[in-house]
Amino acid sequence: MPESSPSKHAEDPIRLLALDDQAATLQAYRWVFGSPAVWSAPNAEQGSPEEGVRARNGAFELLTCEHGADAIAAVQQGLAEERPFTVLFISPLLGTGEDGVATAVAIRAADPDINIVVVASPGELRPERFEQSIEPPEKLLYFPKPFQPHVLRHLASTLGAKWRAEQQLQHSHKQLEDQVKERTQELRVVNQLLIHDISRREEVEAALVESRERYALAARAANDALWDWDILEDRLYLSERWFLMLGLEPDRHPDQPGALVRARPPRRPPAPAMGHPGAPGRRRGPLRVRASPARRGRFLPLGPLPGPGGA
Repeated sequence: MPESSPSKHAEDPIRLLALDDQAATLQAYRWVFGSPAVWSAPNAEQGSPEEGVRARNGAFELLTCEHGADAIAAVQQGLAEERPFTVLFISPLLGTGEDGVATAVAIRAADPDINIVVVASPGELRPERFEQSIEPPEKLLYFPKPFQPHVLRHLASTLGAKWRAEQQLQHSHKQLEDQVKERTQELRVVNQLLIHDISRREEVEAALVESRERYALAARAANDALWDWDILEDRLYLSERWFLMLGLEPDRHPDQPGALVRARPPRRPPAPAMGHPGAPGRRRGPLRVRASPARRGRFLPLGPLPGPGGA
């Protein structure tokens, strides 16, 4: 079923379809819903289904048909042109050999939103036949013959307003579903990016842990007291061997340089720079370290000491 915007039908007349095999009944429909200038067009079998007998005024647009096949074709064409019918008035008995129930079932299958009104005299009406075959029940009504014009017009106006409200609700629901699908797709993309980022971070963290473990094993194998001073963060890394050489417990001492190490100015001329000859700011000299009371001594660092002036 093609979709159409509810606003497109807001100002249009309410489209009505009447199916009956009695010419007098169809003429009564045209008199109730038409203007004083009611006209007839060629029979629907000679042309388009929309070329049946019509009647129009400012509020309603009526198409009448004598045959069920013409009514079904008219409903299908109205849907294709995005001008669906709002109400179908149908007789349960069609003298042309067609079954009104079967025709109503076919029309309901083509247009689930159309309101079906079974118009019949008390002797013709068998509601159970329609109720067993046509759903939903809230879109199936019964109207007695002979009908009163003002009551029938009021019924058509009420069903038309109800139909337009339902179309507006369906349109709003469709818009909401589209927005939910769009946001869901956006969230799915963001979620995939987060999963990829988390996986990448886990890989980096695992590699870092492995690198630290290898470094620790290498430091233990070298049996050297390694240290590293991050001057910007004012943090000092000391290897486990460093603490053991001083008789300290590694887990009981902070990592701030001022708590463990105090450098003293050299008492002799600076030695040649470590590393490349003539490298500025690098020197070799004694370093006094605060050790435990049981041990005191002098150690030569593996890294550079600050040069003159703190360089």
